[in-house]
Amino acid sequence: MKKFLLSLAVMALGASSLHAEALNVNDATVIEGTLVEESGNAGKHYQPLNSFKLGDYVVTFSNGGNTGASNQPAYYYPMSTSEGTQNSVRLYKQNTMTISSESGFGKVVITADKITAVNETNMVSASVGGFTVDATKKTLTWVNTETVKSVTFTMPSNKVGNDNPQVRIISLDITSDTGDVPENPDPVDPVDPTPSENYYDGLVDNATGWNFNDASCPDGLTFVWTWSSQYKYMKGSAFKNGVHAADVIAESPVIDLTNATAPELTFAYALNQYKLNNNLINVADFKGYAYVMVKEEGASSWSELAEIPAPAKFSWDWIDGKFDLKSYAGKKIQIGYRYVSTAQVAGTWEIKNMVVKETASSGVAEIETEAAGEAVYYNLQGVKVAEPENGLYIKVQGNKATKVLVRK
Repeated sequence: MKKFLLSLAVMALGASSLHAEALNVNDATVIEGTLVEESGNAGKHYQPLNSFKLGDYVVTFSNGGNTGASNQPAYYYPMSTSEGTQNSVRLYKQNTMTISSESGFGKVVITADKITAVNETNMVSASVGGFTVDATKKTLTWVNTETVKSVTFTMPSNKVGNDNPQVRIISLDITSDTGDVPENPDPVDPVDPTPSENYYDGLVDNATGWNFNDASCPDGLTFVWTWSSQYKYMKGSAFKNGVHAADVIAESPVIDLTNATAPELTFAYALNQYKLNNNLINVADFKGYAYVMVKEEGASSWSELAEIPAPAKFSWDWIDGKFDLKSYAGKKIQIGYRYVSTAQVAGTWEIKNMVVKETASSGVAEIETEAAGEAVYYNLQGVKVAEPENGLYIKVQGNKATKVLVRK
């Protein structure tokens, strides 16, 4: 399990008479973030969520290195069509939440209406203290041996089965109580010599941040690309009351690869309904209909990364796509899915679960072990760094290598 360590100064306080405070997130004030109006199956929400006040506490959030637009911390209101009234704070893998108060506190009970892929072995970590989880009560309890003014919680990064970590918080019960710290797993585990950092992990719950270029649609169509909130995939089709010739690119949000060394794009896709005169064309004739495109941030034109190859057969079965992005390491890019149809053939192309991640060895495996007691830092390319500044590093001490996020 890989988790980020936040170097956060935590001030220890003496005993306090602070009483328990059960704080419902409905009462959050001074909410800072990007407001997204209600749309489709998503209620009005702030995403990314930067901070808010809750009673005497200031709560701040960060993506923790998870740059996927749909995986940023969020503050959700219920749908206008729902009878529910409970707001929720949504934390996804690697997201962080920092609680601060001058009064000091030693225990926080987080109550959620949903906890996914978080358990005793895939646990939320803390800059100090430790957690226990009660799946039945849907609570996460943090406790420390002494009161503090500030603590940062970091969501785990590992999936459990096919599920990504997620917690939807509805209340925080904060007290000055202190106690024994739970014996949770080490919040910073040994580094895999082949990092699997995700630079983008989206098209799972929604298509936040995508541009479907509806203005480029041909006459007779209002859209080619759309997001299916029911089936959780992006679909391209130029068939509506007949076949239309189209050439439209669905554009991803900007993906930051400035720290990447060997990024790779993967996604699942399905191809069907490529018909001529109501009959499926031969798969051998599937050419020129689907492309993966790339554009560097600020560029005016797209470059072709790859043409989608002909499937073994046309069906709704999902196919795994994998494409090399090494030539774009160190840059900020957008991924585009170019859908093409003719006046005779307009099929359907569906895409889901898009991930841009680090795959190849970063040189960490070649790091030389230093003497026990002396901490040595390396960047993700395996280059030794004398005085690490803000950023992600590999810390080697004795025969143990750990990944740490340095903040000064």
